[in-house]
Amino acid sequence: MFKRLLCSFMLILSCFNFNAYAQVTVKDATGKNFTYNQAAKRVVVLEFSFADALANVDVKAVGIADDGDAKRLIPIVAQKQAGYQSVGMRAQPNLEVIAALKPDLIIADVNRHSSIYAQLQSIAPTILLNSLYETYDEDLANAKTIAALVGKSEAFAKRFATYQQQMQELAKKANAKGKLAAFCTSRENQFEVYTANTYQGGILQALGFKLLPTPANSSNGRINSSLEQVLTTKVETLFIANYVENSISRQWESNPLWQAIPAVKNNAVYAVDTNLWARARGMYASLEMAQQVVDSIK
Repeated sequence: MFKRLLCSFMLILSCFNFNAYAQVTVKDATGKNFTYNQAAKRVVVLEFSFADALANVDVKAVGIADDGDAKRLIPIVAQKQAGYQSVGMRAQPNLEVIAALKPDLIIADVNRHSSIYAQLQSIAPTILLNSLYETYDEDLANAKTIAALVGKSEAFAKRFATYQQQMQELAKKANAKGKLAAFCTSRENQFEVYTANTYQGGILQALGFKLLPTPANSSNGRINSSLEQVLTTKVETLFIANYVENSISRQWESNPLWQAIPAVKNNAVYAVDTNLWARARGMYASLEMAQQVVDSIK
């Protein structure tokens, strides 16, 4: 009789401990507490960085907003997320498709999805995180948060330790020596410089480059720049993602002002993968970007 009571007590106690362990409270992008009572199993993510975060702890999303193009996921993330259902555009995800997947957690972007938060919340518990305008440090913090929500905090800690070692090794290879660098996007009629307070800028800083400071009037760390403004930065290394073949930076190449930029003089202007640098986020993406930097400056 005593053994039966003891077994029953231990069973109840183990259930209590399990529930206490499974419940997790994290902060969302607005600073509010988000409490989740179980390790999420069916997760829908509405940004590439969130898919990357799940891939790093070997969790598959049931749905991903991939803009209707699976090739926009970087290869390693696409491989680890094989079998997911596209839920449409990141800017305007398909709510009917999301609902049909019966998710138990939706991870959305505070910039893109605040206007549909109530609709998403009616489908499943939804957390808003910053992806579109996140910094490098915010991206890592988001990955830790997502790991906690899917019950993979220990796996994340191990993966993050490995990631830090990998980035340190790449920084040694980059041998940046504090050179002033910038990542920029170049469209047909627009050139944007990404400063220190951006995700891409943070990666370059992690590799040992110095970044342009973020102006007080910039809400997202990006500066829409003219050729004259780029020249005044005296930037020594440029990494450019060209959205179109005849981008504005390519139009500038014959201009004497372009030729006067230190990076151009030093033959240190590098074209980088647009999809990777402009759209991707996350630890896998960061490693690929860092490797591309190392390969470019050899």
